[in-house]
Amino acid sequence: MGMKHLKTSFLLAALSFLAVAGFCPRSEAAGFTAKAYELGSKLETVLFSLDRTTGVDGLSSVTVFTATDGKALATEKMEYDSAGNPSKYSVDHAQSGTSGVVEVKGSKLVFTYSGLNGKLKSNEEKLPELWAAGPMVTTLIKKNWAKIEKGETLDFRLASWERAETVGFELKREKVEKTADGQERVILKLSPSSFVIAMLVKPIRLEFSPDGLTLYRMHGRTLPKRQDGNSFKDLDATLVYTPKP
Repeated sequence: MGMKHLKTSFLLAALSFLAVAGFCPRSEAAGFTAKAYELGSKLETVLFSLDRTTGVDGLSSVTVFTATDGKALATEKMEYDSAGNPSKYSVDHAQSGTSGVVEVKGSKLVFTYSGLNGKLKSNEEKLPELWAAGPMVTTLIKKNWAKIEKGETLDFRLASWERAETVGFELKREKVEKTADGQERVILKLSPSSFVIAMLVKPIRLEFSPDGLTLYRMHGRTLPKRQDGNSFKDLDATLVYTPKP
């Protein structure tokens, strides 16, 4: 497998949960929306939007990514068992015609991926002690916020629906910034644990509130891609999140 393909796959693994990261418990009951803009721009032109709805019982969520012309780009679903533990994460990437499922079965993570032309890929791994997929990221960050505040690095396994395996990532607090109106934002940096892959992949940055409860922005690779003729290229963007009332 070439390094170029590895780079794309690792980044897709990351965006699968970052692009839906959104808001923690104080607003998850209603869900949230977000708009994506060109990375480094003045946030004037919307590239796509997303809408996340949380189930009435709080044990499921659906996130829909939509192009500016109203076309669905991708849909992500997260399911939890009655105890609140993650049980199933699925992605329908309509834009590329692919899909994947990550499911907890006993002490295993079971992966199923459907690529182009009906190409199927499956795999299973021992359930990692610390892992994330899709919307689980905000819960992971909240539970470990005390460690992150102290400057400790949070190492975990990210379940990639596309690669049908988990990938090592690390999350750490990078700095604290202030917005134009004086509000503090804690900047977190996410990057692959592998030194070799980290040299190829640009870090993804997240802007959180000082208490770790709210993610305001994400800067990095996104799940939707940029169309270039008949092909699709990876898309880096800034996502700005808004909680639903």
